[in-house]
Amino acid sequence: MSESVVIVSFGAGHFDVFSKAFADSAFSIIYRDAFLKGHFSGFSEDTLLIIDCDVIDDEMLSQISALQARSPCPVLIFSASGEAADAQKALRAGASSCVIDGMQPHRIGTLAAIARERFLQSRKLQVELAETKGTLEARKVIDRAKGVMMEQRGLKESEAYDLLRKTAMKLSKTMREVAESYLALSGLLD
Repeated sequence: MSESVVIVSFGAGHFDVFSKAFADSAFSIIYRDAFLKGHFSGFSEDTLLIIDCDVIDDEMLSQISALQARSPCPVLIFSASGEAADAQKALRAGASSCVIDGMQPHRIGTLAAIARERFLQSRKLQVELAETKGTLEARKVIDRAKGVMMEQRGLKESEAYDLLRKTAMKLSKTMREVAESYLALSGLLD
């Protein structure tokens, strides 16, 4: 995996510290105004975004949320000052980790690794949740179609299920697609 580091400088002045910490990595810098205008592209799971700021503000958090919606990546924030509530808001906005008043050069590599790992764990959970929701929605549609088939055709539940399954195989479609088509034809699809 090829990892890159992008440092967003809000003028806190730690660029030299980061350039030493990531001397072996490809890294670049984005300045405050460009970041706040949404000038970030090409980011991926392999990009570590480090925000170096004096304070965490709502405008910054809004851009982090926008970034995570478009190009999710691990985000590590170093803020010179702030409260626990600021760190919590940063995490809710999509930061993987947030350090307030704790810039210690020897810890940057470890904190970067933690941010990357938290991001990967979070993404994995999001994917699993989306898959589970999709499975549940498919099951609901199939169950509705079975119920309609049982009522309209006088079938047993197992017979309705078999009919959906066989039709899906015959048409090379998923059972959900067949169930949705059946419900649409029956005028019952929302």
